[in-house]
Amino acid sequence: MIRSLENKDIDKVMDIWLKSTIKAHDFISKEYWEKSYTDVRNIYIPMANTFLYEDIEGIKGFISVINNEFIGALFVDVDYQGAGIGKKLINYAMDKYKKLNLAVYKDNKKQ
Repeated sequence: MIRSLENKDIDKVMDIWLKSTIKAHDFISKEYWEKSYTDVRNIYIPMANTFLYEDIEGIKGFISVINNEFIGALFVDVDYQGAGIGKKLINYAMDKYKKLNLAVYKDNKKQ
């Protein structure tokens, strides 16, 4: 099921963000992401419309859309990557918004 972020979800969302960010961006120091944690939690997540993928076991991933057109975040729990969760989140956002843009690091690689 995909649903909107609620205040009670922020700790799990941030756990997914930190672990998957460190894994996906291994070309940037872990310390950089740890220092960015507070800004992501207190500035970027609140400024976006965030939707969670959740099943009976809990939250497995999320997508955040800024200004109704920019995918600012798309992260899946490292234990569930490759299971189609990211695709479901993107499809959900594409159905909800008319136009979406995305930017990624040039050094990103498929995990």
